[in-house]
Amino acid sequence: MNKAILAGLLLIALIAIFGCTQPSGQAVAPPAGEEQNVPPTADAGGPYTGGINKWIQLTGKGSDNPNGVIKSIDWSADSKDCFVDQPSIVVQGKGMPDAVNYSFIACSKTGTFNATLTVTDNSDGTTTATAKVVIE
Repeated sequence: MNKAILAGLLLIALIAIFGCTQPSGQAVAPPAGEEQNVPPTADAGGPYTGGINKWIQLTGKGSDNPNGVIKSIDWSADSKDCFVDQPSIVVQGKGMPDAVNYSFIACSKTGTFNATLTVTDNSDGTTTATAKVVIE
């Protein structure tokens, strides 16, 4: 076999193994006809203020997915002194679900805490946003 054919076969084998035709660090365009996923945007709102052991409503109304649907949302707190109460949501619709506006946080001591919103789209792209929660 000549060297050109061997080089071509080696290249085909490498593409099959690694699935990439671009040098490392360069983005590979999606196949023709397929749209590249754009991750959702997450907007945690805030800052939020409230009292000890009082429920504070969290909102992520500014969150969106420009090229698909939001599949799920999740709120979390950065402190064991805070508890997030939220419905178990799996969304199959465009934009942010109204149910996200029924998520609440309560903290058992004064201080400044963080509430983080994670938004996942129908292509499993995720984005997070954090808002301050001040307990007086």
